[in-house]
Amino acid sequence: MSRVRFVSDVHLSQEDPDRADRFARFLGEAPSDLARLLVLGDLFDYWVGPSQAAAAEYAGVLDALAALTRRGVAIDFVPGNRDFLAGADLAARTGMRLLGDEALVDQGGVRVLATHGDLLCTRDTHYQAYRRFARSPLVRWAFGRLPESVRSRVARGWERKSASIVAAKPESTTRIPDEAVERALARGFDAVVCGHAHRLERRELPGGVLYVLGSWESGGSWLDLADGRLRFGSVEGPGGV
Repeated sequence: MSRVRFVSDVHLSQEDPDRADRFARFLGEAPSDLARLLVLGDLFDYWVGPSQAAAAEYAGVLDALAALTRRGVAIDFVPGNRDFLAGADLAARTGMRLLGDEALVDQGGVRVLATHGDLLCTRDTHYQAYRRFARSPLVRWAFGRLPESVRSRVARGWERKSASIVAAKPESTTRIPDEAVERALARGFDAVVCGHAHRLERRELPGGVLYVLGSWESGGSWLDLADGRLRFGSVEGPGGV
């Protein structure tokens, strides 16, 4: 039976070429039975415009994604909180299909709801308010009218500020609450798969199972659905897959 693979929170950055090399190598070593790859957001630390699709720092990863699509692997991209502005430029470069906030998977009798994970952090009311503001049509229109160099500086500034804000939040706020997952499972799914929290986790709940992917800032992780079972895989360190 063909394999479905989930990955999230690679956070590609021009300041960390080793991470890009590690992820490109991971993509290049994808198993022969891989039929679908779901990239669940924050592939990039931020996305501000078309020039990133041509940036040399990301060429290895983007080439590896394009090679997979040419091989016949269907790649779906669910945007994250850092790269929700990615659009046709990224799709054209890689062959990925750009989705909305959710992807649905039905494989081997297992029904999975896949999402980035930020929408599940319902107790973080300040972030949810910011999310609605940042993704509003007016803000996106205004941001898109800025020169790309200015957008990049704004994104870098917000990246630094965001890191300090998140570090100051209590775990009870940033942890994905059971009730949010249970509402998602109640829609007829056996499992919810997401990233965003940067903490590898498998949590059994009355209605199903939550799988949270870790980030790729050191090492990396993924989740495979094959033969009707979901299994984690991980990179032990920055040296290889």
